Amino acid sequence: MLAKPLDAAEAAKRIRFFREEAGCLHCGYDPRTWDTIWDHLHDRHFKPSRTFDLVLATTLQAHGVKVFYTRNTADFAPFDLFEVRNPEKP
Repeated sequence: MLAKPLDAAEAAKRIRFFREEAGCLHCGYDPRTWDTIWDHLHDRHFKPSRTFDLVLATTLQAHGVKVFYTRNTADFAPFDLFEVRNPEKP
């Protein structure tokens, strides 16, 4: 655990080092998702706490998801990777 969390761009830089220079495995994620992830992580307005949702969303998109049903629409709609619907609302 870091005493002071890294901003998204610095975290992306370190992840890229481990993935591409240090020889670590790619964590099992589809490599096609990383271009989209890097774009978001380097956006100065991107909140690092949204990284897990971003990785999930890009993974879903890479696997062909067109509509994602979740009660948590506010966290996924801004990525604009697929349609997001709340199953509890008509």
